[in-house]
Amino acid sequence: MTTFKRMTPKVLPYYLREPPGVIAKILVRLATCPFEEVAARLPLRGSLLDVGCGAGIFTATAAQMGFSCVGVDVDPRKIETARRATRGAAMLEWIRNTGPVHTPRLRKADDLPVEYVLLQPEELYSPGDRRFDAVVINDVLHLVEPRRREDFLRHYRGLLAHRGRMLIKTMREDAGWRIRIHQAQETIMVKGLRWTAGASTEPPPIRWLTDTLSAMNLSVRVEDISEGYPYPHVLVTAEDAPG
Repeated sequence: MTTFKRMTPKVLPYYLREPPGVIAKILVRLATCPFEEVAARLPLRGSLLDVGCGAGIFTATAAQMGFSCVGVDVDPRKIETARRATRGAAMLEWIRNTGPVHTPRLRKADDLPVEYVLLQPEELYSPGDRRFDAVVINDVLHLVEPRRREDFLRHYRGLLAHRGRMLIKTMREDAGWRIRIHQAQETIMVKGLRWTAGASTEPPPIRWLTDTLSAMNLSVRVEDISEGYPYPHVLVTAEDAPG
């Protein structure tokens, strides 16, 4: 997976001070989620809200790209991991030796321009008058209770700046065995191990999602970004329609 190879050196160093179990989870997430394809659809610059940021993998990526970022999540463990990772971030550098082998070491870098906010369960982030050039929702919508999904989307659509862009990474619900494997994994994570907070594990129908966003005066585009990955990843890009 070329994306995994490109993303790992950029993001993994932030987490090298974490316990091995956390590092393993970060590696699995990098290997199974097309973060770089999502990042490639961001606006050129501006402010970004990462909804359900988890341990901050995508938030850190966007901050490296120059965005001023806010990451929000309901899991206090993941928020603390994200805060540690981007506070005086540990960066990996290679030290040139006199011999043929170079030695890796950690050096302390400046803090990334990221703010992390812990939300209460079912709480929606409300930053007053602040609006964002990009609102990113990576693998979160399937965890929201189905009857709350429209209100969830409408709330975060309301945080878009003029001509802002929403990026919603989800799964295609009709992808046969691939989506069944994903749902089985999410059921274990949510209901078994309780590593993920959620009220559901079923992704919304893509047609419902595009119709709902279009009704919010957004221009919608759907892309399959699953090539090279085990799960049926879909990216829905919704831009504030002129008018």
